[in-house]
Amino acid sequence: MKKNYLFGYGSLISEDSRRRTGLTGESFIVRVSDYKRSWNVLIPEEKTVGLGVEKKLGYSCNGVIFEIDKKELPKFDERETNNYERTNISIEQIEFLENKSIKEGEIWVYVTKNKGEPNEKFSIQQSYIDVVLTGCLEVNKEFALEFMRTTYDWKFIENDRANPKYARALNKLKFKNEIDKLIERIK
Repeated sequence: MKKNYLFGYGSLISEDSRRRTGLTGESFIVRVSDYKRSWNVLIPEEKTVGLGVEKKLGYSCNGVIFEIDKKELPKFDERETNNYERTNISIEQIEFLENKSIKEGEIWVYVTKNKGEPNEKFSIQQSYIDVVLTGCLEVNKEFALEFMRTTYDWKFIENDRANPKYARALNKLKFKNEIDKLIERIK
């Protein structure tokens, strides 16, 4: 039986964030070609914008692929249901960035459905950025820097750390200084 995997390119990079949705297995640090990541998902019910990817030749983005039991997929579909569409990624598009890999399996990604960009009414929440960059920094600093370089539309960031609006905000922020330094690079 073929295994199932999800490509996490935003909050799903964070193991803590994945755990809040469902059970997952082993994860692999990867780069996926021909996908462009940007702050491009309008989330009307939260008046915010989230990370999304769209198929785009010549672009790439880093993230993690993690094993997921087929019974757990509906939980992740529900998490992403209104704003994303789950679709397949070809294994040929995946570059493994460590000494382990997979040879086969069904690989899924959530692509942007409600496309838009950050603006005065739909800002990027700092508490969301904190989750994503914590996941990146748990891999390493170079991974976080690549994430910053390969993510587009960094604008209209709302600092909501004191009163987080993001549904899966971290209880404790262990990389605050590092995250703030990364954000400074894009301002």
